[in-house]
Amino acid sequence: MFKTKLGHYMKIAPRQIFFVQILSILVNSVIQILAKNYLRDHIPDVCDPAQAQKFVCPSVVIFYTASIIWGAIGVERSFGPKSPYRWLFSGLVVGAVLPLITWFTSRKLKWSTMRIVSAPIIFVGMSLAPPASGINFTSAIVVGYFFQYWMRKHRLDWWSRYNFVLAGALDFGTVLSSLVIYFLLQMPKNGALELQWWGNQVDVQTADAQGTPLLEAPVMGFAPPPGAS
Repeated sequence: MFKTKLGHYMKIAPRQIFFVQILSILVNSVIQILAKNYLRDHIPDVCDPAQAQKFVCPSVVIFYTASIIWGAIGVERSFGPKSPYRWLFSGLVVGAVLPLITWFTSRKLKWSTMRIVSAPIIFVGMSLAPPASGINFTSAIVVGYFFQYWMRKHRLDWWSRYNFVLAGALDFGTVLSSLVIYFLLQMPKNGALELQWWGNQVDVQTADAQGTPLLEAPVMGFAPPPGAS
């Protein structure tokens, strides 16, 4: 949908956008399979938490953990009426009621600030917390505030022409730079080439990267084990 919206802003025909999306999905599917097979066969300790080049596969770990919770352990033991996490289902009620509150306060009570509050977007952002960390959210907030609020308010002409083009260009630039760094610098040196400076080391010094807990887990756990009375 984002690419379709970008095509709308760029005055590109919807059929052309759809064709490009289908083609890119096909190409991306093949490239992803080839790339992942290559990485699995040539990178030592891939997906290991202590992997030297940080190929730790955070998203894969999240999906694996979710499969254990929802599959091997089961919904009844984790979220059933007598389970320790049974109150999590109250979030369904909260998620259904909050949009009504924001709508009522913005339309009926005329609270202008509530017009820019979107509960679904907030909850979707929270769901990205694993494996994203604090720096992912703070950087997105700063960039989003600058471009989606300040630039749109004070430089509307520039924002209308270049905002979404710049977003796509930055995404493409990140991917292109990764390919250049790998094939021209890392691959000829068999991964031995390292460049360490503040910009690529500061994130590993944070509590998130080091797995530092806010509080120590109780010795007996947070709740009785499944099946205990």
